[in-house]
Amino acid sequence: MSEHEGESKREKDEPFIILGGSAKEGKEEKKESHKKSDSEEYVIDLSLTKKLFEGKHKKLFWKVAVYVLLLIILLLAAQLRLIPIDTYPEGAPLASADPWWQYRHAREIYEQGYPGTDIKIVDGKPLYWDYLHDAPTGGPAPKEFYIYFVGYSYRYIGQYFFPTLLEYIKFTPILFAVLATLSMFLLVRELFGAKSALMAAFLFGISAPFLQRTVVGHADTDAIIGFFTLFTLFLFFRAWKKKSFLWAGAAGISLGLFGFTWPGGYTATAIILVLGAFIYYALRLLETTLFSEGPLSEIKWYYLTLIFVTVFAELILFMKVGLTRVLLYGGAFLFIISAIIPLVILLVKGRSKFRELLIEEWRGFAVLAIFLGIGLVMVAIIISPLHANLLRSFEGFLQLRSIQRAALVPGGDVIRNVLLTVAEFNPTDPRIITFSTHIAVYILAAFSLFALPIWLYKNIKGEKSHFAMYVVPFILLWVGSTYFASLNAVRFIENFSMPMVILASVLIGTGDYLSVFNLKKSWHTISTVVLAILVIFVLVGVPNISPVKGANQIGAPYVQGAIGLAERAGGGEAPNWLDFFKWARENTPKGTIFASWWDPGHAFTALAERPTVADGSQNHNHVHDLALMFTLNNSGDVDLALKLMEKYNISYFYTSSDLIGKYGAISFLGTGKAENYEMLAVDKTQVAQSGGGDLLIPYPFDIQTESGKVPTVIILNLKNNGTDADVVWRIADSPARKIARFYFNTPDGKLQYRESNLTNETIDMMFYVLPGYGNAYFLQKHIETNLLTRLHIFEGRGLEDYFEKVKDFGGEIKVFKVKYDKLK
Repeated sequence: MSEHEGESKREKDEPFIILGGSAKEGKEEKKESHKKSDSEEYVIDLSLTKKLFEGKHKKLFWKVAVYVLLLIILLLAAQLRLIPIDTYPEGAPLASADPWWQYRHAREIYEQGYPGTDIKIVDGKPLYWDYLHDAPTGGPAPKEFYIYFVGYSYRYIGQYFFPTLLEYIKFTPILFAVLATLSMFLLVRELFGAKSALMAAFLFGISAPFLQRTVVGHADTDAIIGFFTLFTLFLFFRAWKKKSFLWAGAAGISLGLFGFTWPGGYTATAIILVLGAFIYYALRLLETTLFSEGPLSEIKWYYLTLIFVTVFAELILFMKVGLTRVLLYGGAFLFIISAIIPLVILLVKGRSKFRELLIEEWRGFAVLAIFLGIGLVMVAIIISPLHANLLRSFEGFLQLRSIQRAALVPGGDVIRNVLLTVAEFNPTDPRIITFSTHIAVYILAAFSLFALPIWLYKNIKGEKSHFAMYVVPFILLWVGSTYFASLNAVRFIENFSMPMVILASVLIGTGDYLSVFNLKKSWHTISTVVLAILVIFVLVGVPNISPVKGANQIGAPYVQGAIGLAERAGGGEAPNWLDFFKWARENTPKGTIFASWWDPGHAFTALAERPTVADGSQNHNHVHDLALMFTLNNSGDVDLALKLMEKYNISYFYTSSDLIGKYGAISFLGTGKAENYEMLAVDKTQVAQSGGGDLLIPYPFDIQTESGKVPTVIILNLKNNGTDADVVWRIADSPARKIARFYFNTPDGKLQYRESNLTNETIDMMFYVLPGYGNAYFLQKHIETNLLTRLHIFEGRGLEDYFEKVKDFGGEIKVFKVKYDKLK
């Protein structure tokens, strides 16, 4: 036996301890080791530990680290969204408006297997019908994946963990928000690697536009739309990278489910992928015809100059004409120059090169075809062929603003588009978009624009050129299209945040991309440290910009802002509204039709379980008639208002305090002129007593004239300990003038009315002081006499022949029974 073989045997038979870099073997050696002085220094050999960071061990360690970090990010995203859980009232744990629509239809699916209140035969075919909204005729029940998912998943799984469907649906936004964050990681890992993917998942998980609409209780479709957007893209790019038909089929199924989730907007994702493919194939054609002795190589600089001039001309047209025409005509012309001409030349002069290109790219064509084919066929079958028409959707996207602002004109009456008055569909400006997505994302994206060319160069020189040449145009198209959509409707800022987060995350992988420069390893270490410090500083140290130019107020840094936003979220239905819904459900027969403005409609149908004339589905014609009811403003018009109510068979008409602030939208949709209730606030610092002991209470405000703003003040003079009063209006230095009609409350709560004869020294307006004297309405005659004022502020006085006040909920909601017996 050799000396080495003996050592091997001892290593197998006896334990060993690594101490001071040597192995103490055998019993004699162990005894000797115990005799050593206690003061002897022992050093642990880290050679085995170092192996964790080398070779396959390094890869395993990094993979475990990535998944641990991802799990932390997902838990953080979930925990942030759980913060508002205690802000909801008992029995109503959902945010206002749309979540109640989702809950009601999910409950119908859970209880009866289909959405809506009935099955109606239309054109000989059964159709799920909903009589609770758009009363009295109702309308088709919605076809959406979210409500079916909630209804059936609760039936088969959720009921074992949650006591009610209402409690279950409350948490579904968190589920899909976490899945969307995971999908962001998967997508960006596919595009730019694991480091950038972790960064993107973190940024997106706490992104303000996405976070504010996916907290616990906000059971709307935002979270699931975010999930399907990112998951569909992940599956597609996995298919494109691998040229896999199986993955393409999976992506197509995801696209179909996406269309089932959001029929009105899912096509944007498909359109961007198609446009990205057009650009990719145009680049491949240019590569084949311009370089490597291609058919256009001799005149390539003239050709490239023509393309440059075309792009420059598009920019000029954009400045002069607008975006829609540029995209439709200039974009089409540019595509013909850059792609169609090379294609024709290849077919004529370079058929062999064309065949080589076709052989190389046919699997890419097939992946795109399978993806679109499966997805659009699913949408056509589940929803309708109309919703599967990409060209129609693309045209609608380009005309988004004009469609929203188009007037509907049936029967000669101008019916204005309700979307004009919906806050989330209002157009916005670049500053608001930057504020909403946070300036930190823009800063990181700006740095990433320097890293992107390095990544592109590295991949084009490698084996992933077909992938890189698709990814970069796609990302830029995604950013540009969602930015355009955000300018037209503020709600699309949420969609814009997705590609911006991806673009911002490219920066984190820069260390890997520096390998193209063959720098020393120490430079990679330095760049990694500097990059980490930069990213941390931007995310936790850079405050957000102010949403208003020139304002001193600035927002919190990115991370702190997300935490603050989660703490401010939640809320749900107010107590007076819950009492009202309960009263309507328990004290009126089923089928009793209620009407008011459309805003509370979804909560009303879900919790009161009674039909309403208009809700958040925003039926333009119904909303127009409701606007007329509220704005009609003389005694003769009361009959017209009653006739409109009779048309809808309205039994109860209710008003609420929030309608005072929404009157601008109501009057615009009803009359075409947006007017508001003038609400004035007292200046407590100027309250004084007159020489006679009267209390003088000032309400200052400015009026706009051709010469600019003019300061004015209305002074309420309380006399005889508040039992009597008069009021005057002083404009600048002009003599004070009386206001023709005013109301005030005495200290014991009795409403008093005073009227002055109309003269040259009298203003024909009304001044209504609210209890406590802190605020007052200052109203023009036609607003003073409209139906909203007469019902809500004057509680129906003078209209007893037409309306009977039956219930008041904290002064916030006032319910009137409509009486048609006196209708002429």
